[in-house]
Amino acid sequence: MAADQTLPFDLAIDRRLPRASQIYEALRAAILDLRLKPGDPISENRICRQTNVSRTPAREALIRLEQDGLIEVFPQHGSFIAPISIRSVIEGHFIRQALETALIRRAQPHWLTNGAAQAERIIGAQQAAAEAENPASFYREDESFHRLFAAVAEMDGVSKVIKLSNTHLTRVRQLATPLAGHMEEAIADHRAIVDALDAGHTDDAAEAMRRHLARVFQTVSRLVQHYRQYFGDFTERDLELLADG
Repeated sequence: MAADQTLPFDLAIDRRLPRASQIYEALRAAILDLRLKPGDPISENRICRQTNVSRTPAREALIRLEQDGLIEVFPQHGSFIAPISIRSVIEGHFIRQALETALIRRAQPHWLTNGAAQAERIIGAQQAAAEAENPASFYREDESFHRLFAAVAEMDGVSKVIKLSNTHLTRVRQLATPLAGHMEEAIADHRAIVDALDAGHTDDAAEAMRRHLARVFQTVSRLVQHYRQYFGDFTERDLELLADG
């Protein structure tokens, strides 16, 4: 995306709310779902012109995104969407696995009354999205599936922690969803988790979730081969961690 092109969202600024926060959220969403791709330039001037705001909120939004590791700033050259960090993906997975498997155990006592029917609806919607070859719809339902366990466990705040710690992992998941066989594989994994919970087999459900989340390591290895330009530099140790995963 050239610096003078229109940004990939139509943001109507609400003058009653903090403008920097609105710009930040819109840009962050566009980065995470890859409407803004790694390496794309991001112009403060373009933000100002498109959203009709002053430079101060635009600059504040870019500073927050830089702090998130989603934007890189090069003096005299400009700002660019940061590459996906393999090490951040590995660390994000570590946090996600620890919390989501714990949520499975916490949700189990309330599962049949508060979660089972909703899980079936989500899996059905994912199946329909896969058959329609609609990765965007599939991804939205995938997010709903994983948030469900926190909701059933009455630990919604944990979902927020997972979300905030998984920015680079989120981009990997978005990039992977359209890959051949990815959606069908995820549905099978989700079915295994739900079947174990329905049967009251907590340990099996937690293990099924662990296996499901660990697939990201194979996914990253596959994506690096096809989208090397989207990933930052990585070390031999990073590759070892991927292989160990």
